[in-house]
Amino acid sequence: MSASISLLLITLFITFAVSRLPLYASFRYCLRLNYQTGQWLLLHLPSLWQMQLKKALALAAVSERQATHYLGLMLTGIGLLLPFSMSGHSYLVLIPLVLIVLPLYWWLKVRQQGAQRMRTMKVALPAQLDLLAMLLGAGQPLMASLQRSTDSALHNPLRTELRLLVSRLRAGTSTDKALQDFAEQFNSREIRLFISALIHARQSGAGLASVLREQARHRRNELFIEAEQKALEAPVKLMLPLLTCIFPTALILLIVVLSAKLMWQL
Repeated sequence: MSASISLLLITLFITFAVSRLPLYASFRYCLRLNYQTGQWLLLHLPSLWQMQLKKALALAAVSERQATHYLGLMLTGIGLLLPFSMSGHSYLVLIPLVLIVLPLYWWLKVRQQGAQRMRTMKVALPAQLDLLAMLLGAGQPLMASLQRSTDSALHNPLRTELRLLVSRLRAGTSTDKALQDFAEQFNSREIRLFISALIHARQSGAGLASVLREQARHRRNELFIEAEQKALEAPVKLMLPLLTCIFPTALILLIVVLSAKLMWQL
């Protein structure tokens, strides 16, 4: 057996070949080893990268364990890149490249999922503010209003995150700290304004219902303006496929028809 094939078998079935454990047990051991590798890489990332990674995972509702597995795959692919490139068979380099590219693709999906959840939260925020203002206006305390506003059968990312906020408050986390962590978790001006109003009303005892109603009205106006801007930008965006695809095709067809007609007349 050639050295390259041996290297491939050792990479895929290293535990099975050495310890002669059942294949399923060897696979589980490889997963655990990959997880430990990802943990090591996660702990040695710069603190700024760790903070950005945790925020992105929280926004996309992705577990840190999943990120650890993908980091382990990336580190494994980087470690195998040099040995596989020196094996004499260039096609083997595809294996570590896949291990490197797969986590990058996963990271792009996480960012897209986080952006989509943030857009959904911004759209759902006015209705949530109105519901919370109605509960506060009925005489409910702030924390009870937060809990009641998340008990609806209508599920969206905003209510999911508010349920987690209520769970942290029930677990004993101080109210100010839980609210501040919630605001820092999402890079959104609207969420920060909402949390700032909650903290200010709790500390000063001022009426919060009217403030939340005003925020809901302002946010609806912003959503309406954003929708109008997108509607105005749509014709401009349609010009690109028209200029690059439809017009050249029509021009080529016209030239071909005219050329054929001239040749027929000659």
